[in-house]
Amino acid sequence: MLMHEDPSAVRRTERWETEGHAGGAISRVYSPLAAILHDVGRPAFYQTLAVQMSRLLCCDRYLVVRYSQFAKPTFLVNNFMPPAFETFYLDDLYRLDPLYAMVRHGVRSNVLTLRQAHQMRNPTGIGTYCDALLEHACIYDELAMLLPLFGGLEIAMCLDTQSAPFDDEIVAMALDIYPVIHQANKMHLERSLPGGGYGLLDGRSTAVMVTTPDNETVYKNDAWLKAENSVSRRDIARYTQSDFNHRVVQLGDLVLHGHHLDNDSPVWPKGHMFFIEQRSADSIDADFGTVIDAFARRYRLSPRERELFKMALEGLDTRRIALQLGLSAGTVKNYKQRLYAKLGINGEREIVALLMRFLADATLLSTESRVI
Repeated sequence: MLMHEDPSAVRRTERWETEGHAGGAISRVYSPLAAILHDVGRPAFYQTLAVQMSRLLCCDRYLVVRYSQFAKPTFLVNNFMPPAFETFYLDDLYRLDPLYAMVRHGVRSNVLTLRQAHQMRNPTGIGTYCDALLEHACIYDELAMLLPLFGGLEIAMCLDTQSAPFDDEIVAMALDIYPVIHQANKMHLERSLPGGGYGLLDGRSTAVMVTTPDNETVYKNDAWLKAENSVSRRDIARYTQSDFNHRVVQLGDLVLHGHHLDNDSPVWPKGHMFFIEQRSADSIDADFGTVIDAFARRYRLSPRERELFKMALEGLDTRRIALQLGLSAGTVKNYKQRLYAKLGINGEREIVALLMRFLADATLLSTESRVI
């Protein structure tokens, strides 16, 4: 979190509070809310929600991501992350995303910053290492607003700015506005479901079926129809006719789970909702000092090489490394070249990808053997 005296944070707060009269402050709140409510039930709802909330909270970057307890995240809106970085995130980096970890393990919080999410998942864990890794994907101190959906799915609206991290004042503003955004999202679900939900249910990674209280099918998305061709319909029928609520079964490399809907569900009151998802790898929240030690053992790094790897991972350039180690820049460059040769990489840009591959290999066995 940022210090209150940060000039950028002060400017953001001043813009929110006043431009000389109360009417100006009110219009700055009401105008974005009016735009959000106008698009409730429309395809552009989440785009509008992100745009207007970023303006209201003085941010210049935003993402809307659908998280699941079982599958990889899905991007619904992305206004700043280049395609290459989005791919990098979805390949493996998502496993270090604290929001992914929170949703996957059922931890609830409505509004929080990325740093707060780190602390909630692992107070003594990833720290600066995770910060450096996420910055490779152009992610800084996000402010996230989590909107619950159904069946372990959550919508995360992530706002970010490169000018300064978020202070307590901005977080408080987001908390004040959250009940309105939460209600708008519920209205959006009511108006747009079960007919696809404009990105909520029509993704390739999540197969969805909705049935009435009498078990009559009222909705199947394309992913469900595709899943029925690869999974035994008899197995699916046996599950949907059983006492399925919140029970999870494994169908090969797929996960099937079902949920009873509440009386006031915007999807189908008292109905049922079923999901088939490709199971993703678990989140990683291990202590990164331990991870670096394991990495150093795997590649037989000397103490000096281990230190160089750690400092490069933290984003330190050659000059800063030289200052901290009391070496010349030329000596550090020579050390780096020998380190990269030993690791089989060509430069600092490949360090994060190499570490992610190591983490994936190190946790693969435990992930595959976990019983759901």
